[in-house]
Amino acid sequence: MKNKLAEIRTDKFLTQKELAEKSGLSKVTISQIENWHTTPSLLTKKKIAKALGLNVTDIFPESKK
Repeated sequence: MKNKLAEIRTDKFLTQKELAEKSGLSKVTISQIENWHTTPSLLTKKKIAKALGLNVTDIFPESKK
């Protein structure tokens, strides 16, 4: 199941750079997650979710397992 990060980020009118800054991650990391070049750790998922004001499972449905 694909993550919804790119869709949610753009719905909130954020660039990858802005989300990276809000989450304390690099722009490269955000890009790699959005394009499925890497699988984020739970800590990374939590940082992104917090920056977006959402639950981890809202962005990464596969985390419901």
